[in-house]
Amino acid sequence: MRIALEPNMNNKALTVANIKAWQAQAQDNNDSIDHVGRSVAARLCEEILTTFHEVLRQICQRQDIAKPIYISLGRAYSCIALWSDGYGVKEGNLDDVLAKSRVVRRSTLKALSSVAETILDRVLFTPSRKQPIALANL
Repeated sequence: MRIALEPNMNNKALTVANIKAWQAQAQDNNDSIDHVGRSVAARLCEEILTTFHEVLRQICQRQDIAKPIYISLGRAYSCIALWSDGYGVKEGNLDDVLAKSRVVRRSTLKALSSVAETILDRVLFTPSRKQPIALANL
């Protein structure tokens, strides 16, 4: 089953089931480069940054989110963005390293998947909210 997540899904909300299925596919995929030439790590990193940025944009406008929480999430986003930019993950600059080492590839994908899962399970869904934050313009 192939699930493609596009960065501009035009007013469609990302579903937890679709992203978790994509994560499972990314971790189980023996071939780390898709048919378009972008690695799983590159695509997953891009989706994480796109989704996280949209979440931050939406929660900064909410009055029920404490400012320290927003600042903490902003710092977490910045760390991921700096890591991605520093190694050129979204551009595929890390692909050669990941292709050479199965251990490094799996560790990287596991870490990225964990970040994505945390965004989905703990940021988009909170104990007081049964519905996800609406992700417009994704």
